[in-house]
Amino acid sequence: MGKKLMFVLFLIGLIFIFGCGGGGSSSGGGSSPSTVVGTWNLVSSTGGTMPQQVIFNSDGTGSISGGVPSDTFTWTQQGSQVIMTFQRGGTTTISNLPSPVGNTVTLVNSSGVRATYTRA
Repeated sequence: MGKKLMFVLFLIGLIFIFGCGGGGSSSGGGSSPSTVVGTWNLVSSTGGTMPQQVIFNSDGTGSISGGVPSDTFTWTQQGSQVIMTFQRGGTTTISNLPSPVGNTVTLVNSSGVRATYTRA
């Protein structure tokens, strides 16, 4: 399985991990911990190749790096759903994002790989 596909599966795995979301709509959000805006660093992973860092900028852009091929993306947030569109192609939807997001999240992809990220 390609590294890009593993990352996409990883993000899709958010659907299975996060509980009910809430909150209003935003496009890119603000710098508040209640949104995904910010830098997220990998703390631990049970296996597989996960990005070492994911950055969501407040202007609706972002990037991934380390562990997977680096890429940039644009993103929008509508309530508990984040849609990421990668420069190299492909779209990933993260559903049921909790509100507030908090400073630590544990994600599980559809292959069972678990990864914990903390807000930098």
